[in-house]
Amino acid sequence: MGNCYSDPSDGLDIDNLDCEMSDMLKRKMNSINFKNDVKVRTNQEILSGYNIIKPLGSGLFSKVYLATDQNGKKFAVKIVKKQDFQVSETIQKIILEKEILKLVEHPNILKLYRSVQSDSRIYFFLEYASKGNILQLLNIKGRLDANEVRVVSAQIIEAILYIHSKGIIYGDLKAENVLIASNGLIKLCDFNLSGTKSILSDKMQGTICYISPEIIKEKKRTRMSDFWALGVLVHLMFYRRYPFRFNNQTDLFYNIINCNIEPEKNEVKAPSSLRRFIGDLLCREVNKRLGKSLDDFINHPFFAGFNWNGYKRDPESFKFAEKIPESENVDSKSDSKTNSDIDDFINIKMTPTTRPIYNIEGFTYDSGAKDLMGNSEHKVSTKEDLETSEANTT
Repeated sequence: MGNCYSDPSDGLDIDNLDCEMSDMLKRKMNSINFKNDVKVRTNQEILSGYNIIKPLGSGLFSKVYLATDQNGKKFAVKIVKKQDFQVSETIQKIILEKEILKLVEHPNILKLYRSVQSDSRIYFFLEYASKGNILQLLNIKGRLDANEVRVVSAQIIEAILYIHSKGIIYGDLKAENVLIASNGLIKLCDFNLSGTKSILSDKMQGTICYISPEIIKEKKRTRMSDFWALGVLVHLMFYRRYPFRFNNQTDLFYNIINCNIEPEKNEVKAPSSLRRFIGDLLCREVNKRLGKSLDDFINHPFFAGFNWNGYKRDPESFKFAEKIPESENVDSKSDSKTNSDIDDFINIKMTPTTRPIYNIEGFTYDSGAKDLMGNSEHKVSTKEDLETSEANTT
């Protein structure tokens, strides 16, 4: 039952893929030029065909807004201020994220439609997942039951194995980066800590509650580190708390390396197969951790009888998302912004700085024949485009 689902990494030489992908991404990064004479569109020109509805979230270097085009199609627009490029590593992460999003196409990964820049901003036009993220879901439901955890986990597993089949480590799996589409499908987002094993730096990076013991000890991320993070997330979804108690980062890292998972509380008891699933993901011995292939999960007791081929077609699989309101319908004081209010972030004059802010040659990307306005006849002119001929390549 469901054992014929194909593993995207089956038969692939993952180590060789890592080398090939690393070489390709390094070539992309090395070919990027920073110039102050690259012609770019203004912020107003880039957004002229869109209505910015409301903010959806923010990160260290970016803000994300819900926008609609003239046909009413919805997008998530991620905007990064160039002035926040403190070091070259930040720029490389942005370039890497764009290149990786261009390469991956999977129903459980947020799609990049387009990347474009102005003199002061970088824009990513992304697929819109209207029901928020797993953390917001937990705030609404309290916790997920075992069947709901199984459906969400299966989609994350499929997405991660697909990412690994491209020679890429995801690197930042957490509740906030697991989005929910209007139909209940899970969508992984935010690839700014992603890369290949040889490209990723030896700096400890990631969200501390999800960091694996090998990262703490060796400061090196591997594909199996993604599945440790899945174990943390599964524990959080079912118990609504993290698997290791801590008062500060030092406590947490010590407990991750040395201590057992927190014992269950009487009011919430997991089925034994789920408890085992969490333990097999949170295994400190990397070689014994679940995640080497899809078979690890197909044959695990937690997925006994699970229909890997048909669960996404079964409406019962996604009932957990039915009562989640669409993000655009959630009203709050912080969300009640007009386009002119949001313009403050987009159009605000940059503070005087001695550091030059360059335009990135070869940054433009458009994912398909149709532009974001849904018009297959429309062609971006030289004035409108960043680097005329790069629309579907670089």
